[in-house]
Amino acid sequence: MSESVIATSVRAADRQSLIRWLACEIKECRLLYLFVGLFITATIALSVSRGDDFIALVTVYVERTARALSVFASGIFAVVSIRVMLRRSERPTAEILRELTKLVSDGTLPRVVFACALLAIFMAAFLYHKTLIPVVHPFDWDETFMRWDRALFAGRHPWEILHPLLGYPAVTRFLDFAYSLWVPLVFIFWAGLLASSRVPAALRRRYWLATVLAWVGYGIVMATILSSAGPCFVPALFPQIATEYQGLNSYLAGLNEQHMLSSTIAKDFLWQSHINAVSEPGGISAMPSMHNVQATLFALAAYRIHRTFGHAMSLYAVLIFLGSIHLAWHYAVDGIVGVAAAVTIWQAARLLNRIPAMAS
Repeated sequence: MSESVIATSVRAADRQSLIRWLACEIKECRLLYLFVGLFITATIALSVSRGDDFIALVTVYVERTARALSVFASGIFAVVSIRVMLRRSERPTAEILRELTKLVSDGTLPRVVFACALLAIFMAAFLYHKTLIPVVHPFDWDETFMRWDRALFAGRHPWEILHPLLGYPAVTRFLDFAYSLWVPLVFIFWAGLLASSRVPAALRRRYWLATVLAWVGYGIVMATILSSAGPCFVPALFPQIATEYQGLNSYLAGLNEQHMLSSTIAKDFLWQSHINAVSEPGGISAMPSMHNVQATLFALAAYRIHRTFGHAMSLYAVLIFLGSIHLAWHYAVDGIVGVAAAVTIWQAARLLNRIPAMAS
């Protein structure tokens, strides 16, 4: 087959089939898409009433996602190319195009793009609401959560108990890397469960529903009711209690001078967003820890794909829990509540998916 014919087949990949798939997808998950649509519509209405430029925030977040997808696409091209080269094909260019054509024609890449675009718009809406949390309810739970932590851990802060075990530069950097890996994993899980033919449709629908309900119900509603900033922002917001975490924050600041931590970069950006120094999606909120919520959902979904995969993602969830405390993002109760909340919403999503409108 000539390269021109292969290229033509790429352009002529069954568009009608893709459209039929999309229509079927929306029909089968109509409650999910209705919920997401209403959430985004309500967000736009709120932003208009406040005079905020929500579309600009969506554009920024979609651009971030597009850049990440371009890196992902480059990785796919590299993997396909290496596989073809290792087979020592006589016509490597044609075979590479054939492999890429298959990814498009079987719907894998279109589904990845669709899933990432949907999540990017949803997350932009979520982050808009997150920036409004301290506007609606100023941070006033931090001191309470500090007391709860001490009550749960025999009068000591959890970070003080963990620091002799984790307070080494190499360990901290590893946890920092694991914590920063969480963002791409959110998109990889979301899109991968849709694109993979090995994942049951019911599992993907359950995971998607649990995710959107968690981000809205916990990440906005609960976070607003229990408005708190987290240990890393206590020195700037509550200097009267800053000494509680002075040792940990000083350690992280010193380590960051030797080796830039991605968590420090993220904290600086979120603070700039909080004080309106930058107009990009951001926002500060500690309770519950959405990192722990989502990492727990990773593990719950992974166990239904393969036991070993579930073990791996459970280990990752443990690293996120430890990192959330050691990197001064969260109080321990933020993570404990987050794990419990994830299990609860996972079970709720199973029940909701039995509704006929969402059944396959």
